[in-house]
Amino acid sequence: EWPISGGNWGQGTQSYSEIIITGHADGTVKFWDASAIMLQVLYKLKTAKVFDRNRSKEDKGSTEVADEDPFAIQIMAWCPESRMLCVAGVSANVIIYRFSKLEVTTEVVQ
Repeated sequence: EWPISGGNWGQGTQSYSEIIITGHADGTVKFWDASAIMLQVLYKLKTAKVFDRNRSKEDKGSTEVADEDPFAIQIMAWCPESRMLCVAGVSANVIIYRFSKLEVTTEVVQ
């Protein structure tokens, strides 16, 4: 019956974590743990690092969204079977990430 005036938060019965993936205007992709009462950031992926930022603040003459936030995330698609994440930005930038089951440290050399 409305209004709800109480309740108890219990421990989740799932044996797995619930994860939410969000894309943001600054070009970051955040992975959130949604298993508990509050959302907790697990990892922040910065997609803007992939692209060179050659423009200065004086070069901004237009008020379009792509000019103000050139790395803003517009569309994301996640495939859990292949562990691939496709991220598309407002400026037609597309990045495909492949996640490994094992932790690996690598360095990207330009």
